Amino acid sequence: MAELDPDYPVRSERLALRPWEPDDAETIFKIYSRADVNQWLYTLPVTRDGLAELVAEKVARRSLDGDDGKGLNLAAVDV
Repeated sequence: MAELDPDYPVRSERLALRPWEPDDAETIFKIYSRADVNQWLYTLPVTRDGLAELVAEKVARRSLDGDDGKGLNLAAVDV
């Protein structure tokens, strides 16, 4: 498979897609730890440590570069 590694961020008029960054863990924790959000998720309530591990995995998935079964993970950000 050919590598897919576009120039980031990929932008539209209202949205930017970019690779995840380690600092995203705190923002995601603020969202996922809210009861009104978590009730709709298919996961257990999250901890900071658990999210730090999840974000670290997402940070590593910056491009599609082979048949290893790993996906490309991008963060969507309002612009």
